Amino acid sequence: MAILVILTSSKYHLNQSYLGITIIFSFLFFIAFKGDLGISEENHIPKNKFLFLSFSIIFFLIFILSVCLLRGDSLPYHRSPTYFILVAAAGAIISGQIICFDDKKYINLILFEIFLLALNVRCSAYYLFPGVIGTDSWYHIGFIQELINNGYIPNDLTYASYLKIPFMHVEVAILDIITSLGLKNSFFMISVYTVFSTIFIYIICLIIFDFKIGLLSALILNLSDQYITWGLSITPMSLGLFFYILFIYFIFNYSRVIDTKKSTWIILILLIIFAVILTHTIATFVSLVLFLSFLGIYKLLYFSKRWFNIQFFKIYINTNIVLLFITAVIFYWMYIFGDSSHHFFDSVIFVLKKALISSEVGNVEIITQVSKLDILSVVLNKVGYSILVFLAFIGCFILVSLSKSDTKGLYLVFFCSILFAFIYIPSLVGSNALLPHRWFPFLYSMLSILSAITIRFFTSFKKDHHYQFAGRFLFMTSLIFLLIFFMITNSLTNSDSSIYPRDNLYDFSYSRSSFYESEMVIGNFVKNNAQNYPVVPDMRFVSVMKHWYGLNNVSYISLSNQESYDNGLILLRKSIFNGYIADQSTDYDFTYVKFSDESIKYFGSNNYMLVYNNGEVLGQLANHCVSNY
Repeated sequence: MAILVILTSSKYHLNQSYLGITIIFSFLFFIAFKGDLGISEENHIPKNKFLFLSFSIIFFLIFILSVCLLRGDSLPYHRSPTYFILVAAAGAIISGQIICFDDKKYINLILFEIFLLALNVRCSAYYLFPGVIGTDSWYHIGFIQELINNGYIPNDLTYASYLKIPFMHVEVAILDIITSLGLKNSFFMISVYTVFSTIFIYIICLIIFDFKIGLLSALILNLSDQYITWGLSITPMSLGLFFYILFIYFIFNYSRVIDTKKSTWIILILLIIFAVILTHTIATFVSLVLFLSFLGIYKLLYFSKRWFNIQFFKIYINTNIVLLFITAVIFYWMYIFGDSSHHFFDSVIFVLKKALISSEVGNVEIITQVSKLDILSVVLNKVGYSILVFLAFIGCFILVSLSKSDTKGLYLVFFCSILFAFIYIPSLVGSNALLPHRWFPFLYSMLSILSAITIRFFTSFKKDHHYQFAGRFLFMTSLIFLLIFFMITNSLTNSDSSIYPRDNLYDFSYSRSSFYESEMVIGNFVKNNAQNYPVVPDMRFVSVMKHWYGLNNVSYISLSNQESYDNGLILLRKSIFNGYIADQSTDYDFTYVKFSDESIKYFGSNNYMLVYNNGEVLGQLANHCVSNY
């Protein structure tokens, strides 16, 4: 498989060879240490309360120092490199506590440290800018504001995509009305939910492995780039991720189900199923894949135990619930996307056709575009992910090697393989209909558990006399430090990162996705002085005007179409003059073009009158509108 990835990447220039190389190294690592891997009950660190508390004191001192750095930084919209080093060091200290100490009475304290560090990273990024982070987040917060203003779901075509799946928007609106937290803070509570949902990852690992693997999984997941990203660039999928983790918890918590009333659990599962259907289509589809995968794996292992004499691990997977889930999804999606003029079968085909219409099947380059990215940016962005995949694949090899005596790990391995297939195969054939880049946070929940298994086994060798505990401890905590550092400093988790280029030419995920206060204040000027004119910002700034300030007559500058900026109030951000402008867009692809000297001269010519300039944004009014100004 690794060789196939390398060959495919080389053929299509996808810059994905690192993934194949990582898998090869993980396999070689497993082969090298296979004979010594295993969980040992003996620990080389004595049960010393003072030593454990010393670790905690160091953690809290580092945590306080990182917060002070945020408060004391004189540069706006900036987090110093020292801050990221401190956060990574704090994460490594937590991992050291987990690895070294066996006393379960410290579990609550370690979980508290994990949640505190995770919230620190998210809050420091989310509250760095006055608005919200991301592209779609502006759209969703605009919809929520409409709900609050109207008191009901508005029949507004602007928000047509979510009028029939408004669960997250309604939840945030209700929270904001009841608590008066403010819309930005209420919106951020979705991120807080995702942080605390990792307690269920801990419980899952506690059920099928042990508490150390659970704690390590919660630590890795909370500080992973994709999980942080969807806690900053908040969309309904962020809430859907919370429901997805709950589904995994219900599936593995078989003993609790049979010890209590099954009807209670079934009702809870059904309620969450309907909630996720009303929240987000991708989260719903991934959850459906989760149920179908575990049902298939369960049946396969159940019948295999007769021939292979393996120890069978039971999970709670109900065929009737899966069938009900499938039926509910089909009928509700037909209701949302279908055409009433079609029959049942035709409606299903219509929905599938509509889902695939945005796909450029066969055109790998137009979907991935990664061959055009700077190799240094790719490497810096993928170091953290490479370490995670390296550890996770070793975890897969460990669980497969133990499968004859214990099948519980095979559920994770098989499901992780299925998610990998859904993410990478469509991209390799040039299809973006399933939006594979949005499946990563769901995959990360599995990768974090598998990585934690590797760490647990690697620091618990059977033959302790061959390896000194101090060496193993330092190696693994150093690796965790690097994992966390590169995860929290890449372009996914940093809209303020100075490492990566601003407004990248080929991939909008590398560009700044938040706006300065000095950029956003022009909205007040427009509302007070120029509401009667068409407002024409660059495409990335349209969402602020439409969804933050509620302006309706908004379009965007397209340099290839002069008519797009010959009328109304043209808003030109300083960052455009220094780089690129988002010129055109399909569903999820931005095309950036260089803002040329000719364009700068044209907007500075006599065709416009300068009506606003605060150093960050220029307001240029087209000449034929001046008479009415």
